[in-house]
Amino acid sequence: MTEKTKPLVKSAPNSKESEMMVLGCMLTSVNALNIAADGLEDVDFYFKEHQPIFMALKTAYRND
Repeated sequence: MTEKTKPLVKSAPNSKESEMMVLGCMLTSVNALNIAADGLEDVDFYFKEHQPIFMALKTAYRND
C-alpha cells in the first residue's frame, strides 16, 4: 500500500500506565478516590481490564 491509499485509522489516545496510576491513586488516597469517583466513568478507561477495577472502587466509595 502506498501512502496515498493507506486507510486512515485512528485510535483514541491512551496510556496503560496512566490508567494504572489513576487506579493506584484511588487505592492509596481518599482525596484521589473522591475526585476520580465523582469525575470519571468506567468508559473513560480505554483498557477493558481497568473498568471493573474502577467500578469496584467507585461502588465502595458510594457505599461508604
